[in-house]
This record gives sequence, structure tokens and C-alpha cells, in this order.
Amino acid sequence: DHHDQLTGLSLAVAYVHKPPDLDLLAAQVRSLLAWSRRFYGADAGEVLCCGELRVDAGASRASWRGRPLELTYCEFEILRLLAAREGRVATYQDLCDAMGSTVTDNTIATHIQHLRDKFTRVDPDFPRSRAIVSVPKRGYAWATPEGGT
Repeated sequence: DHHDQLTGLSLAVAYVHKPPDLDLLAAQVRSLLAWSRRFYGADAGEVLCCGELRVDAGASRASWRGRPLELTYCEFEILRLLAAREGRVATYQDLCDAMGSTVTDNTIATHIQHLRDKFTRVDPDFPRSRAIVSVPKRGYAWATPEGGT
């Protein structure tokens, strides 16, 4: 009934009627996959390269100038979204959605700080604020540093 649908949608992305209409279910799946490709800019198994940054979404690994970055789940998801949207702003809401949790802007700022620190550990010359750019009141963006391939 209507109340069940509203409750279901407050907990999930879609509501499936019972018995399911297979054509409608297939259309919903296609729509969600298209949305996720637009949101992330890449398929889950794709390797993103932005200059000397390499993000392997399928293996959940990232490297800078060929050196592996040891990242937490949240740090990796943030970096994956920034790389997928290279040169464009990922809003605070986009970043929260990518991490799959409800967090604050301060939590995101902390993850960004840790990301910058980890890049600097593998490359002391990493251009911290020029590569991971803070966009006040909006979010962050990845800007491939000059000299990147």
C-alpha cells in the first residue's frame, strides 16, 4: 500500500511491488546503473588516470607516481569521486553519498587532510592544496597538477 511504499523509499533507492513487474524492475535497474555512471563518472571496475594519479576502482587501490597510497575506505571513495570528476567540484553532499554514510563537512575535511598527508608521505613534493582543491561552501575538486601526464 501507499504507506509501505513511502516507508520503503525512506530506507532505500527504489521500492519493488509484490509481485514484481519484471519489465518495470529491469527498467529501474537500468535507470539506477545509468545514474551511478553519471554520478561516479566511471564503472566500478574502471581505472581512472588523472595525470600521475591512478585509481583502480575494481581493486580499490590508488597510486601516485607509481607509488601505492594506503587509504581507508572513506579516503578511497572520496579520491575515486574526485578523480571521476576531475576539474569539477564534488559537493559535500556528493562526497557524503559516495562514502555511503551520513557525515559532516568537518568529517569530510578531516578525510581530505588525511588524503593530502598520505600523498605527501609518498611524494614530499605533492602540491597539496593545488591538487585537492578546496572550493569554499561547495566541496572539493581534483585538479591534475601541472607536469602530470
